[in-house]
Amino acid sequence: MMEDDAPSTGTEEGGPTERSGGLIVPVEGEFLLNLLNEVGRHRALTDTETDVIEEIVRAESGEQDFRWTARHDRMLIDASQRRGIHRLARDLGVSDGAAYQRLARVRRRRGIRVRGEP
Repeated sequence: MMEDDAPSTGTEEGGPTERSGGLIVPVEGEFLLNLLNEVGRHRALTDTETDVIEEIVRAESGEQDFRWTARHDRMLIDASQRRGIHRLARDLGVSDGAAYQRLARVRRRRGIRVRGEP
C-alpha cells in the first residue's frame, strides 16, 4: 500500500513518541473510536480499554467548568465507601484530585472527620 493510501489519523503532528510506559501515537479521539468500534463488533472491550478511550476523548475536549450538585455529593460519598472515586471522577469528567477535594469538603460539612485534621 502506498503512503497516500494509508488512513489519516487526523493529526498534523509527527510520529510516535517514546515514554516510560511505552509508545504513544497521537491520534484524534474520533478516529480511534471508529477503529475501536470495529474491534468492539467482534468482542467486548475490557474496562481498561474503555477507560483509555474515555481518557483520550476527554483530553481532546479540554477543561470545562463543572458544577457540583447535592446529587454529585451523594455519589461521591457512595463511591468513597466502595473505593470508586477514580471511576466516578472519570464518569463526571473531573480530575481525581477535584473529586477528592470535594469529598473532603462534603465530609467536613457533615461533621465526618477527615484524615489529617485534629
